[in-house]
This record gives sequence, C-alpha cells and structure tokens, in this order.
Amino acid sequence: MIARQISVFLENRPGRLSDVLEELAAVGINLRAIAVADTTDFGIMRLMVDRPDEAEARLKAAGFTCTINDVISVEIPDTPGALAKVTRTLANEGINVNYLYPFSRSALLLLKTDDNRRAVEVLSRAGFSIVDEDHLYRPEEEDLTK
Repeated sequence: MIARQISVFLENRPGRLSDVLEELAAVGINLRAIAVADTTDFGIMRLMVDRPDEAEARLKAAGFTCTINDVISVEIPDTPGALAKVTRTLANEGINVNYLYPFSRSALLLLKTDDNRRAVEVLSRAGFSIVDEDHLYRPEEEDLTK
C-alpha cells in the first residue's frame, strides 16, 4: 500500500525534535511512526501521522522545511530473514531501497542520545518506564507484558 509520510529538515541541536512534535501535538495530530537520520549539523525526520496534509501545513507555517513523500507499507513476520526476503525481492528486480523504518502500534521507543546513561536516569526520574535489553530480543508472542 502506498502511504504518505512527512520529511522534515532539522538543525541538529537540542529541542528541534521537540519543536516539531509540539507543533503537531498542539493541533491534535497523532504520530504513528518516526525515524530520524542525522549528520553533525542537520537531520531528516520522517513522520507518519494521522493527518499528513494538515501536519505539513502546520509545520510550514511554523517555519520548518518539509515535504510529503510516498512510501510503501509492507507487513512482515517477526522471523529471521523476513526483512532480507523483502529487500532481496526488490533488489532482484533492480529496485533500490532508499531507507526504511518500522511502523508499530506499540509505544516502545528506541533512541540514542549524546549521554545515554544520564538520559536513562532522567527519564526514570520523570516516571518513564525503561525497558531492559532482554525484553527487546524476545519474539512478540513471548512478551509477557501484553
């Protein structure tokens, strides 16, 4: 299925991710998936939201550089080699994958910060649940928290 995502160009500095997310939250736009690729000076934030046209208009009005792009959504099983099969199928037909990221309806977030140990402490103090590494490696059917 072809879907529409928003790509946002951002300066790589503290608070810019929050600025985008707060703009969307202010008008009740729900974030469904996110990916951020960075360099030293800038990054590209890719977002799936429930109202992409409204989100694009809101972000542009707030001064962000953004575009709507088409992406493909493909369901794959949680088994070894499933993603490899998708990418090999495309490669065999001469189709290049520019980027990919997961879309999940769960609220589990993976992030890298410039100080991961301190970030864990800060988020824990603020009441966020930090998931241990073993939890991430279990297949979903073994996940006892559901």
